[in-house]
Amino acid sequence: MRRNEYSFEVRLTFDKPVTDHTFLLRCLPACSDTQTVLEEKLDLDPEVHVTESLDGFGNRIVCGTITGPHDHFCYHSRGIVEVDDSLRRPVPYSQKMIYAGSGELTKADARLSAAAGSLLLLTGGLSDREKADLLLGEVQNRMIYEPGLTDTHTSAARALELGRGVCQDFAHVYIVLARQIGLTARYCMGLASQEGQTHAWAEVLLDGIWQGYDPTRGCVCGENYVRLACGRDAADCPAEAGIMSGFARQKQMIQTSVTTVEVHEEQRKEEQRRQQRQQVQQ
Repeated sequence: MRRNEYSFEVRLTFDKPVTDHTFLLRCLPACSDTQTVLEEKLDLDPEVHVTESLDGFGNRIVCGTITGPHDHFCYHSRGIVEVDDSLRRPVPYSQKMIYAGSGELTKADARLSAAAGSLLLLTGGLSDREKADLLLGEVQNRMIYEPGLTDTHTSAARALELGRGVCQDFAHVYIVLARQIGLTARYCMGLASQEGQTHAWAEVLLDGIWQGYDPTRGCVCGENYVRLACGRDAADCPAEAGIMSGFARQKQMIQTSVTTVEVHEEQRKEEQRRQQRQQVQQ
C-alpha cells in the first residue's frame, strides 16, 4: 500500500480573447478496487460552475462553460490517493467486453498483424502473464522514445511504422499487439512518479484482474501510478477536450508530480476507526 500526493496543473493561454468556452476534463483520480481518493481539490481560473459525472468507461469527467471573454484557462487538480494492489479483484464480464474491440487509434494494419504473427510463434504455450511480460521487451525492441514526431491523433499503426514516439504511442502499440495474441488490454492515462507530464500505460486482464504494464519504462506498474482515466485507446479518454468561439492561437503548459506520503501507525488506526464509524452510520 502506498499513499501518493499528486498534482496535475495545466495552463492554457490564448493570444486573443475567446468566448463560449465549453470544456470537458478528466483530471480527477479514478475510483477503483485498488485506488481510493482520500483528499482532492480542483481549482479553476477563471472560476466557473462545473458539473461532475461519469463517461461510458466509468471515468470521472468535469464539464463547464466560460461564456465571457478570457485569454487563459487554468485547472489544478491535487490531493492524496491511496493505492493498494493487494486489493485487486476480478472484474465483471461486461467490463471485459467493453475492451474486446479496438478503438479509433488501435486498429491493426498489415504491419501490426505481421508483428503479431511473429509474436504468436514466440508465445505459443506461454501463459497470459508470460505473454504480457514478454511483450514489454518486444515493444521496447521495436520503439524508440522520441518526442515531437507524433501527436495525440497518431495511431498505433503509424507509431510502429515510425518506430518512434512517446508514452501514448508505446502504450498503443503494446495494446494492439496484446489483443492480436489473445489478451484483453486497455489504455490508461494518469500520473506517475518521476514524470513532469501526464503518462500513459496499458493494463492487461490476467485471471480476470487488471495488471498494469508500462512499455515506455519496460516495467510492470507499481503503486506509484495514479490512474485518471482508461479506455480502448487515447481517443476514448483525453485529459481535456473543448470548443470555443474566437480565432486565437493556444499555448499549453503542463506540470505534474506524484510523491509518497508517509503514514504513521497511529494515523492509520484513527482513519480505520473513522471509516468503521462511517460504515455504521450508513
